[in-house]
Amino acid sequence: MDKNTANFLTLLGNITHNLKSENITNTDWFAIFTLAKNHNVLPLIFESASGYEDFVNSPNYQTYMTVSMQWIMRQARHTEEFLSLYRAFLAEELHPIVMKGLVCRQLYGELADHRPSGDEDILIEKKDFEKTKNILEKRGYKIEREDITEGQIDELQEISFYGPGADGLYIELHLNPTGHSNPLCSRMNECFKDVFTNYREFDVDGVTIRTMNHTDHFLYLVFHAFRHLIAGGFGIRQVLDILLYAEKYGNEIDWDYIKSTTKDFEAELFLSDLIHIGNTYLGFKLEPLCLPNCPDELLEDLMSNGAFGNGTEAQRSAHELTRAAFSSRGKAKHSNGAKAMLNAIFPDKAQMLNQHPELEDKPWLLPKVWVRRWIKFIRLSKGANKNLALEGMKISHRRTELLKKYNIL
Repeated sequence: MDKNTANFLTLLGNITHNLKSENITNTDWFAIFTLAKNHNVLPLIFESASGYEDFVNSPNYQTYMTVSMQWIMRQARHTEEFLSLYRAFLAEELHPIVMKGLVCRQLYGELADHRPSGDEDILIEKKDFEKTKNILEKRGYKIEREDITEGQIDELQEISFYGPGADGLYIELHLNPTGHSNPLCSRMNECFKDVFTNYREFDVDGVTIRTMNHTDHFLYLVFHAFRHLIAGGFGIRQVLDILLYAEKYGNEIDWDYIKSTTKDFEAELFLSDLIHIGNTYLGFKLEPLCLPNCPDELLEDLMSNGAFGNGTEAQRSAHELTRAAFSSRGKAKHSNGAKAMLNAIFPDKAQMLNQHPELEDKPWLLPKVWVRRWIKFIRLSKGANKNLALEGMKISHRRTELLKKYNIL
């Protein structure tokens, strides 16, 4: 691990555990704040770094302070808008299940708005879709897709709504927690079938928010990161959320259930490695589930991803290739790069539904979607873009090797 990454992780561990380390020396603040921006934790890093005279005296201190304050104020506005929106739901006797976002921000205490959320995720029952949609639209939210049919609602993981204004709140309305893009995701949904009756409630600024119970929400956070690992990858912020949740609510989590369920989904080693990373680099002192498997490789992967693993064209290409390799698992004893490439260009309907929900009612449009992907692949495979395609293959190869170590491939 290079010095900048080590300092970056130390700063995150310090701010989340109210510590100060003397190990921050010879610091390249530009490199650290580049990581902070890529991983969507810039305000947290700024708050932590501000305890060091070397940073306060650096020429870019004022710039980073301004950017940090902008991020915090933006998040505060979004939090206020979401609470107002949730009040509107409650007024109509709706109780959406809030996932991630607001729930995770509460883990950071006074620094809640230092942990930015790109959106807010809410889970509803299918019977409440039209009523929820009407409330959102009355408040100026625009649905991403106007022509969603009842059949598509059954299959889609989420439906996006864009809030009014250039900086409006982005809502992901979930009809199921983990989607149906592959059989594993469909199976994961079964773990959350009772969340509408076995929930918990908590108060934020006088608003009673409904969410999953602690065991289910912790499992959901782990599965959410695990799903991202299988495809596009994920970053350090999701690791922090998972570990802070375990640290704060560990006594209320059914760990026997977590161990057995993650083992059933081949995610036990993954979670154990996240705990090892937290204990080693981020100041946590959590009980490991089992011996670490390949935490250094996992850390290398997630640090290279940024927040979502899709910030570059090469990463997006890798996403498609890795997802194709996962989708073809079990279909042949041996998989190779060519087969993964074909599966990436010719994905089945289930893989494409989130991007193209019309395929649920019009499956004959799948070849048309393929053609678009062929064109994109050709553009990435020749001329000036050739290096992008090669880099995408390299990223995908690294991640598929990692998935093999977790017995996923």
